[in-house]
Amino acid sequence: MVLESGIMGRFELFGLMVVSIGNVLIMEDYLILEICRVNLQEALDSNCKDTMVKSLNFVSKVLPYSVVYRAVDEARVIVYNNGRTPLRVSFEQLDSFSAKWNVQGFINAIDKEFACVQYNSYRSSFAKDVIFDRDGFFAKNDVLFKSGAGVLSVAGLLQVCSYAVEVGSAVGVENESFDEVSAAVCVFKGLELVLNNEGVGNKCAKMLHLANDFLVCVVKPSLRSKEDVQIAIGLSLFVDLAIDFFAVK
Repeated sequence: MVLESGIMGRFELFGLMVVSIGNVLIMEDYLILEICRVNLQEALDSNCKDTMVKSLNFVSKVLPYSVVYRAVDEARVIVYNNGRTPLRVSFEQLDSFSAKWNVQGFINAIDKEFACVQYNSYRSSFAKDVIFDRDGFFAKNDVLFKSGAGVLSVAGLLQVCSYAVEVGSAVGVENESFDEVSAAVCVFKGLELVLNNEGVGNKCAKMLHLANDFLVCVVKPSLRSKEDVQIAIGLSLFVDLAIDFFAVK
């Protein structure tokens, strides 16, 4: 396995400029790790070699050097454990099994990076606890969060998720931010499943910082151009509440 493309020094995510200096990624709350983690999980779940190769090419370009090198080591171990000898080939030359093992190697490396930076202390712990550490089922009128006179119910957050998916799905594959947007869409789809009492174990749904950044940088600005003012006002209220909900530590 060989990484043919070098790591990008600068790239944009949802309008946020991120700078990579050496092996250190300067970025609030490791947003790029969340984007790559979701992208890789979706590729793994697809069980499609082409999708996995596309994901490997994407993450190897945007992750910091240290994580990529760790991912290569993780992949080597997985390959050895499956009775094969690792070879230096491009991602495009991998067979389906090797592509899957490489994806798992990157996932393992990102998960270890989360642990190294004590990632749980950065996450939206209040929202995570409310949504994922819960006994019983969600009802549409269950209150998730209050801020002043504003109330965010399950139904309200589902509206936010639905609109976020709608906005993200309108971005075409030719758009340079497609992979980042696609990752955010996966998070909101995962949240929809959880709030509808399905897919409780959905790993992508827990990337709440990625969801919040997408709301702030993409979803909220899109409401300004919505023709139906009344719908825009109602959605804007729920979006603002969701942003505050995800941001509470």
